[in-house]
Amino acid sequence: MALVALVALPYVLAARCGVDSCTDAVLATLAQDLTANYKGFSSCESRINWVKRNTGRDEEESCEKVAEEFPEECGACHPFQSPPPPQTSPSPSPPPPSPPPPSA
Repeated sequence: MALVALVALPYVLAARCGVDSCTDAVLATLAQDLTANYKGFSSCESRINWVKRNTGRDEEESCEKVAEEFPEECGACHPFQSPPPPQTSPSPSPPPPSPPPPSA
């Protein structure tokens, strides 16, 4: 009887749109198109898939189009430019100086 060893190889997924910033969370983000006949919300991923299916564009071109149309929601999936840095909360203002002690 022959003994067969199975070796698990790591499965590496290519980043969607060719950029690591295009995460599952970004792809799931809903973007609303207020200019089209359909004024509903669709996820960034749904929009990218629609562009690929209906315009003949490849993955990167579809990502670029959607990221440019919806930069706030889908901009992290733009394959040719860096996404904007994450917004941070402003630092709180320092407290006002204490009043001088009363003169005696």
